[in-house]
Amino acid sequence: MLIWSKIYLPMERVRTTDLRKIIAAGFAFFVHLFSYAYSAHHTSISHLMLIFSLNPVTTAIGSWIFFKEKMTKRQMVSYLLALIGIYILAREKQGTSEITGDMMALVAATTFSAYALLSQWARRDLSNSIFASRMYLAGSFFFFITAIVFGNMPPVAGSTRGWVAIGLLTLFPTLLGHGIFTFSLKHIPLYILSLGKLLEPGLAAISAYLFFGESVSSAAFFSSILIFSSVLLVIKIR
Repeated sequence: MLIWSKIYLPMERVRTTDLRKIIAAGFAFFVHLFSYAYSAHHTSISHLMLIFSLNPVTTAIGSWIFFKEKMTKRQMVSYLLALIGIYILAREKQGTSEITGDMMALVAATTFSAYALLSQWARRDLSNSIFASRMYLAGSFFFFITAIVFGNMPPVAGSTRGWVAIGLLTLFPTLLGHGIFTFSLKHIPLYILSLGKLLEPGLAAISAYLFFGESVSSAAFFSSILIFSSVLLVIKIR
């Protein structure tokens, strides 16, 4: 995030009200990434992604409360299917660390919704380059402070494999993934963008099985079916 901000930080002045929105979005983005990373180390990838798929529901509720965007009956049924899938998964617990990881996945989902809603609010008056560059800078600042407080400053030198991984994470999920996401906020309804993330859990469970050897339980499999069904229902809406 800091690399992107340094490379492309437009010098145009930003109003104080808009700056507050950017900082708030950057903080929500920071909490989302922090809790997401924590969850990834304390629960299975399939659990993380399935619980994180709650974010379209919380995003839709936030849009209804703050932007007065109405939900159709089909959307509500779609969200209900996803929630049932998450509930089935939540009943399958495997110890304290698993519960902690699952709870942090829920935090990641709700803070992602906050980040998306705040970004949509800010993007009404700001270009994507102005908003994204400063939002990433704010998020980097919060990560830097956290590293200092907890004494986890990253080493100046690391393994080649580690730096390649960092580079790929910066390029694809951050610059391309979130950059395209914030750009699309001004052109595509937020509920459609958030619902698209419902495709991730099944793909993540399959990837975890193929690349990390994680077993996929019957509960996780059935949850994936319900969530994919909710996606199909949303596609039907369009």
